[in-house]
Amino acid sequence: MSKKFFLYLEYKNQKYPCELIPKKRNRNIRIRIAKTSEYSAEFKQAGFPFDPEGNNQLDLFLPLASPAYIVKVSYPPGLSRWQVKASLTESAAWIAAHFKKISKEQKQQANPILKTGTRIMFQGRKLTLVFLPTTRRKQKVKLAGTRLLCAMFSTQQQKLKKVLEQWYREQAARYIENRTTFLAAGITRKPYRIRIAGQKTQWGSCSAAGVLSFNWKLMMAPKYILDYIIVHELAHLEEMNHSQRFWQVVRAHSRTVDRAKQWLKKHGACLDSI
Repeated sequence: MSKKFFLYLEYKNQKYPCELIPKKRNRNIRIRIAKTSEYSAEFKQAGFPFDPEGNNQLDLFLPLASPAYIVKVSYPPGLSRWQVKASLTESAAWIAAHFKKISKEQKQQANPILKTGTRIMFQGRKLTLVFLPTTRRKQKVKLAGTRLLCAMFSTQQQKLKKVLEQWYREQAARYIENRTTFLAAGITRKPYRIRIAGQKTQWGSCSAAGVLSFNWKLMMAPKYILDYIIVHELAHLEEMNHSQRFWQVVRAHSRTVDRAKQWLKKHGACLDSI
């Protein structure tokens, strides 16, 4: 009996994850695109089976910080995998166009127009942006309760984003340094330096030299999320891997590991709103 299998469809230097499922009622091959979250349980139970060429291609299948999509293919059981793959290849341009459309929509949702009244996150709570016109060249951002006051001489989106990012980086530099000092009390090896960065695919990292880097966008998340990331990177000072020993160190210094990981998986994409 035919079983479902997984593979990546390559098209113009891009890879698109595909799940291929034989269905008795199918007379033709049907292709659609769906969120992977709908099928995460199936992926886990399937154990990421090998593709026809003997390569397990789904080792890094689900991204941490954004909703993932998959090409869902159902086909008549009588067809061979090679026939299904050939049909899939013929539809590569259509699939690529749909992924491009999804990516554009996600970007628009994650990056709202910045104006007075726009809500943005800061340490887990929503702030309301208030732009105050000024003729001064020096632009200023100030937190006032649940409002973030921005004295600006320009309303161009790129300049607004640049000023807000700078404010978040300044907050991150102060807060993260203080929290790292506090949370590092039980860690044998101390960090050499702390830097605030804008990584595209990481929340934090630890170099062999002991330099800890943290993404400034973490300042949008609840405080316990940032504490978890800090502890995670501090643990790498003792264990430069993700072994059982590493996780023992993390859990010894953080009581919210599972809760934080679930939050990042579900809401991580929301931290890309600026």
